[in-house]
Amino acid sequence: DILWCLGQEPGCEFFQPYRMHLEQDFLFVADTGNERIVQLSLNPRNLVKEWLPQDTSLSHPRSGVITPHQQLLIADTGNSRLLMIDEEGEVLWSFEAPHEIMSPFYAEMTIDNHILFVDKELHMVYEVDLEGEILWSFGKVLIAGDGPGELNAPGFAQKLNNNDILIAD
Repeated sequence: DILWCLGQEPGCEFFQPYRMHLEQDFLFVADTGNERIVQLSLNPRNLVKEWLPQDTSLSHPRSGVITPHQQLLIADTGNSRLLMIDEEGEVLWSFEAPHEIMSPFYAEMTIDNHILFVDKELHMVYEVDLEGEILWSFGKVLIAGDGPGELNAPGFAQKLNNNDILIAD
């Protein structure tokens, strides 16, 4: 049975919602078709806000994850970049390296303030610092495979407390 549904109400219609991120009593939804990240309250169930960057637009965002500093980290797939914005939409950080990012599908901030992200088209997982330096990577660029050290369109990665990285491929 469906217990509740949100996404059909005026002003809150979703078009191709992709990934959800639960943080306390809020649900962040990458509303990919509407080119936005929305924050929903779970109790009561309603739209809290749209997270949109100032002076730029999103293109097919695939994930929006709130950071420990209450900023939103966005995997902006259509623009081949990662963005971190504050509540007003000011872009605080971006990663748009020409050879290390093509189609980011998920990004999160690790406990050591690095950014871990997956790139589905490059078949790679990267960890970068806030200066944009690549600290770690896994996969073989543009090689989709299932052999040693290869990934095939990863969709999620998470750094665990013991520093291991869990990858959904």
